[in-house]
Amino acid sequence: MTFASALLPLLLAQAAAPATPALLTFKGRGVYTFDSAIPCPLQGAGARGANACNRIALDDNHTTATVDVAAKVITFTNTFGYAETRVIGDLLLLGTAQTEAHKIDPVAVHLKIEKHGNRAISKVHGHVVNHDAIKTVALDAYEVKIVTVAGKSEVALTPALADKALLDSGLMDRLAGALVEVRDNTKARAWSRGAPIADIDIGVGVSKAAKWVLNARLVPGGTWDHAPGAVELLKTGDWSLELKALSSLVPKEVVQRDLFLFGVEGAKVLASVKQDGLAKGEVLSFSMKGGKGAVGLDANTEEIPQAAEVARAFLEFSFIGSVLANQADLRSGAAAPSPTPAAAH
Repeated sequence: MTFASALLPLLLAQAAAPATPALLTFKGRGVYTFDSAIPCPLQGAGARGANACNRIALDDNHTTATVDVAAKVITFTNTFGYAETRVIGDLLLLGTAQTEAHKIDPVAVHLKIEKHGNRAISKVHGHVVNHDAIKTVALDAYEVKIVTVAGKSEVALTPALADKALLDSGLMDRLAGALVEVRDNTKARAWSRGAPIADIDIGVGVSKAAKWVLNARLVPGGTWDHAPGAVELLKTGDWSLELKALSSLVPKEVVQRDLFLFGVEGAKVLASVKQDGLAKGEVLSFSMKGGKGAVGLDANTEEIPQAAEVARAFLEFSFIGSVLANQADLRSGAAAPSPTPAAAH
C-alpha cells in the first residue's frame, strides 16, 4: 500500500460530514471528527463539514469511543492493561469565547487520556489565541467518562470543568503541566509579497525564563498581491506551512504523535522524524502549489493528496495552528484586532 492510498481514507473520514446520528461509535487507532453546535473556525476550506470540528483520536486498537449526542455523554472504553504509561486517546472540543472587550475568539478544550496498568490519567487544558480576558464560552457541553475495567467508569470531563479550562486557563495550564509562551514575529512589520502572514515562536516556560523551541510560519506563495486570511489561503492553494526546531528540546513524543494526528506518519520523507523527532534546525513543512500538495523535511519533499485538508486540521486542532490562523486573519483584516498571543495552551 502506498502512502497516498493509506492517507486518503483517513482524510476522507475526517472530511465527511453527514447528518449526525444519535449514537456515534469510533473504534481502533485513528482520528475521527463529529459535528459541533458551533461552526468550525475555518469552515469553507477543504471538504470537511462546516461544523465537523469536534475531534476524537484513539491511539491503539484497544480503545473505543462512543458519543451519545442526545445525552451529551462521551465514553472512552479501554480495559487493556499497560506495563508503561501510554496515551490511549484524546478529545478536542472547538468553540468560541466572548472576551471582556466583546470580541469573539476561537477556543478549544483538550482532554488527553493516558493509562498505566488499569489506571486512567486524564489531563484537561484550554487553547486560546491571545491574552484577552474571557467573559463567556460557547462549547458543546459534553460529559466524558472513561471505562478502564468492566463495569467501572470515572468522569474525566464535565461542562463546568471545560469552561474552567478556558475561564481560568492559567490555573488549568499549571495543573496540566503545559506552560507555553508565544512570541509574535510579525507584529511590528507591514506585510509584503512572499513574507509570512503569521510567524510565531513557541517557548517552554514562563516569560523571560522561556526557552524558545519551535518557530511556526504560514507563508503565501509569491503570486499573492495581498495578505490573505487562513480560509482564503487554503481555498486558493498557493502556500506553505513551516515548523522549524529552534532547539533540541522539542519533545520527540509530541512530534511523533502530531504526525499521527495530522495523517502524515506514513510519509517516507518524514521517516527520521517519526523515529527520532525533529532535530534542531530541521524544518517540517506542508505546502500547496499548482494544485499539488506536499509534505517535506528541509529541502526534501513528497507529494501527498488533500494537503489542504491536512493543513486545515493543523490550523484548527493544533494550539500552534490556531494561533497561526488567528494571526493570519488579523493581518488580512478577516478578524477584529487582538492583543499579542497568550502563554496559554
